[in-house]
Amino acid sequence: MINRTFRIIIYIFIISILLCFFYFLFGSRILNDIKAHRIEKDLSDMALPADTELLEVGSFVGNTSGTGNHIEIWAGILVHTDLDENTIRDCFKDFTVLSVPDDLKYLDYIQFQSLNEKETANGYYVIGKCFNAFTQMDLRGH
Repeated sequence: MINRTFRIIIYIFIISILLCFFYFLFGSRILNDIKAHRIEKDLSDMALPADTELLEVGSFVGNTSGTGNHIEIWAGILVHTDLDENTIRDCFKDFTVLSVPDDLKYLDYIQFQSLNEKETANGYYVIGKCFNAFTQMDLRGH
């Protein structure tokens, strides 16, 4: 009876260790990706000013600053508009507004495919923000 109880305890311990290991490798990554997808959905449902076209929504999960061991979610939208940059900045005060430069290169960690088809950057803006990750136990930030 004692031998069987000891075996059960050992099995439970081993299974617990394996579950923790798999959570660290895969579970936290999945949870952060789910949060990034929800943020993308919220951004795509966001009200845009008149004469502004939403072209693409994207996100990046990882260490965007390159400093320290941390993980964050950067999510943003690519828009095209005839409005001037100050008007766009006023409409999106809680976000970082980046006008797309003439060479169409703007961020190292995320690429909007819609810009690959464009010849000029006039009127294109990336509007985004960094968000806290669901968990810091994600290997992409280390």
